[in-house]
Formats: sequence, structure tokens, C-alpha cells
Amino acid sequence: MIEQVFAGDSAISEIRAMLLQAEAARDDVAVWFDVVVADNAQGRRPIFVTRYGKRVTGYMILKPKDHKISSIFVEVGQRGKGIAEAMYGVAVVNLCTPQPYTAFVPEMVGEFSRLIRSHNLVLDDTGPLFVLNPGDGHAETWAEIPRSPARAALPLRSALRR
Repeated sequence: MIEQVFAGDSAISEIRAMLLQAEAARDDVAVWFDVVVADNAQGRRPIFVTRYGKRVTGYMILKPKDHKISSIFVEVGQRGKGIAEAMYGVAVVNLCTPQPYTAFVPEMVGEFSRLIRSHNLVLDDTGPLFVLNPGDGHAETWAEIPRSPARAALPLRSALRR
């Protein structure tokens, strides 16, 4: 199950613990997460979690202003089940962009291999976090996807198969 969490939710402390361990290579990750939590409380940074029972097994932090997934993570025991792809889909809808810029820890690359191949995404593996980049030809938002007159009558989802 993927659900959005809000300020004061106990899941925030579980996310913090997971994030500090998973993204330790990121400079000042604890300070960055404090900013994320403050922005979340103001409604500017949606945070989503996945759960197995009541336990948080993954998280995703969005930055709508920039159409980005700032961080996405699924714990090792839950990988390979399509959870990261499902969260990516939630981000696509919430960020209003078909291919959001996405940052994740290197061990998660397998979770995105199918998306990389099927959507011609560019994988930048040069930093402490890997990044899925839609590339230069990327339409920034759903409204900017070029649509022929024949496709104009079709739902936007169909236009992405071009």
C-alpha cells in the first residue's frame, strides 16, 4: 500500500531512520530531511510511504516545484515486487510529468531497470546517488506533450506511447 504521510505522522521518524542509513553518502542528509519535514508541514513536499502491515518499508519524497522525486527507497526485503515502479507511477500523477527526474541510492538501480529501458531514461551514476533523467527531449509536464490532431482525442496516457 502506498500512502501519503503528513506532519506529525509516526511514519516520519521511521522514514528518518531509513533515510539516514540508506542515504548516508548524501552530504548533510539529516539537515536536508529536516528541511523536507518542514516543507511537508507547509504542504510543499509530499512524502509517501509503503507499508508491510504497519511497518514502513519504503518512502518517496517529491518536490513538485521542480517536477522531481527527491528520494525514493524500498528496503531490501521488499525489492523486486514492483513497489518502486508503483511509487514512480504515483509521482508521475502527483508531479504532472510523465518522466520525473528521480534520485535514488545505487542499490536500487535494479528496481528501475525496466523503466530505464522502456522509457529511454538516462541513468546518471556518477554521484553518491543515482539519477534517472528524462534527457534533453523530455516534455516537462503533461500539458507540454506534443499531440497530433489524431491523438488529441485520445487520453494523454496514449500519447506517451509515441
